[in-house]
Amino acid sequence: METLFNNLPQLEDAIVYSIYFPLPTLDQISFLRETSVLILSELNQYLDGYIWQKDSFELRIAKNESDPSYPSLRGKTRFGDCIDDEWFIVFLLQQISLKYQEAIISVSDSDGEFLLIEAATQLPSWLDPSNSENRVFIYRNELHIIPLPKTPAEILNIPTGKLSIDRAVELIHNDNINTKADINVQLAAFKKLNEFPQKIKQNIHHARCHIPRGIAHVLYQSPQLIAPAVEAFYTRDPIALKACQKMENFPPSTSLTVTVKFTKTLYAQMVSQRFYPPKPFKLPASNSKKFKAAELGMKLACGFEILYTDKRYRKLASGINLETYPFNEDPEWKLFRDNLMKRNYYFGEVEGSEKYKQLDNIAKQQFLLSKRETMDNDASNTTLFEQINYLLRKPMIPDEVLTANTTEDDDSWINIDYKQLEELLNERERGYREIKKESINEQGNNEQGGSVDLTNMIDAFEKFIDFEGAGVEGAEFLDEHISDDDDDMEDDDEPVDMLNDNNVRLDPTEFLNIMRRTLGISKEEYQKLATTKIKQEQEKAAKNDKTPIVAQENQQHTQPTAPVPIEEMDDDLDMDTYMQAMDVELSASRIPESFIHSPNEAIGRKDDDKTKDDLSSKKEKKKTTNQTDMDFDEESEESYRPVDINLNLVKNLLESFKSQEGLPGPVSNIFNRLGNVLPKDEEGDKSNGNS
Repeated sequence: METLFNNLPQLEDAIVYSIYFPLPTLDQISFLRETSVLILSELNQYLDGYIWQKDSFELRIAKNESDPSYPSLRGKTRFGDCIDDEWFIVFLLQQISLKYQEAIISVSDSDGEFLLIEAATQLPSWLDPSNSENRVFIYRNELHIIPLPKTPAEILNIPTGKLSIDRAVELIHNDNINTKADINVQLAAFKKLNEFPQKIKQNIHHARCHIPRGIAHVLYQSPQLIAPAVEAFYTRDPIALKACQKMENFPPSTSLTVTVKFTKTLYAQMVSQRFYPPKPFKLPASNSKKFKAAELGMKLACGFEILYTDKRYRKLASGINLETYPFNEDPEWKLFRDNLMKRNYYFGEVEGSEKYKQLDNIAKQQFLLSKRETMDNDASNTTLFEQINYLLRKPMIPDEVLTANTTEDDDSWINIDYKQLEELLNERERGYREIKKESINEQGNNEQGGSVDLTNMIDAFEKFIDFEGAGVEGAEFLDEHISDDDDDMEDDDEPVDMLNDNNVRLDPTEFLNIMRRTLGISKEEYQKLATTKIKQEQEKAAKNDKTPIVAQENQQHTQPTAPVPIEEMDDDLDMDTYMQAMDVELSASRIPESFIHSPNEAIGRKDDDKTKDDLSSKKEKKKTTNQTDMDFDEESEESYRPVDINLNLVKNLLESFKSQEGLPGPVSNIFNRLGNVLPKDEEGDKSNGNS
């Protein structure tokens, strides 16, 4: 059973990227292996010291499943909660496209072509997730989208259906076919890349932690291990926490205070967890200056203890790793290294220098990566337990070295003001449309508790309802619907005539006959059911002394005083029988009471004089009756007043917005998209009074 649950597919946030090169006819694999090492050495200026949330940037030699004859460099990186990892990888791919002008790069994530999602408002109308596969690439630091053919002549050069990878790469390289995306699409798709490479350093947070000496020793040599340790603590379960009750591998008695390098995401995950210290830990008082470092160090120590003892991380590996592999005895490594030297991989660095060792480690890691792929054995990867164990076996670093760095960053960034968050969300919404300066000032007044322009709100919503832009993929707004293709359709008379609403007819009687036949009900059974239903509802209405006058008068005009005899019903079962039964049933409904009616002045209009006279005469007749009847007449007068449609619309919309309780919802999403920002209900009682 445990094996069954361990093999369940995992839904994870991951980015997948592929790099395609014009390959030589011979020894393509060796070319890709050497190119991957050269690429990583070029990117090392950004990768060195970077802490990944889950997986690091990688380049493997892979063959595309749909095009087995077209090998490429491929990578997959899980980024978890750190969306910055994803955009950092796009930035790295952009740098690759700058350095290697012939490289064509594809990138996607769990949501699909996320670059297109970023530029959704700028995309051509024909492009959607159903036809974007193998059509979106990064080439020479620009976004390229392979278009669909517009003329019969273009069909010969651009296929209409799904593209193969080799065909797509060929089209991108073809100078006679314009695949470069519009400049507005490119600016929107790559907007977040403007924050790099500065954001690499901005994403780092240094914090003081009181941790066991062994953990300080491990993190000093391999800062990346902070990520799996935080994840182990963040995703802990009661079984994993048993090891923290003993802390046999990292005893707290050996602790010292050091500065630990986090990413902001990892740091936020740690400090946001409420966790009571296990028995081995003794924390200072909460008001002590040492409490913060002690609590954070306690959480980190528990994460490492789980990482080192949990069976998920102690799975045995094959022993093929950077530290133990005999490179000097492998002729393949020697040949691989000689080819790199011919391509000036080491840049003339002296063997044994710090830069030389760094480049040599990159080459060895890529060589072992290709080795593992040929073995087709996932267990050949070094486990986290092995990595920690290898570092612990090294000579212990002196305490004065571990504690030399005393810097600590301000963590006030973790306290997010909800007003700033709202402003960011509003700014995001404003990105979908052009807003005049007056509209922005008006929105500012709304956010400060000012009045909302209900007229504009109603007009905008009515236009949205009138525009038939809804479909299986969601609501479509008027500004999204206009395109060149739509203009072409308007010029074509035949399609317009085919879609003319006047050609659509619904015969209610035939509809009921179809429903009756579908349910297997004969004509006699239907007639009997309809007659019985009318009798029941008439008897119920007769017993109800409080039947509204309006309903009684409507019944006199819309239904017979007695059930329709079966022998008088026509063979075709018209709609009248059904409507009679429905009217009788609805006459006792309380639904009309839920609507807001127009003010009394509405009855004073000239068109309603007859209604007023009727009500007055009815009141005179009722003066001799009991008080209940008089009260009932007042309710009847209320029912004569027309319903205020706009007021009911606003009331329902505001109630729906309030029920969202500050969270995203259909009403706020629609009105934000239409350019109307609804004010936040900061005081429930006050808002209730206003509404």
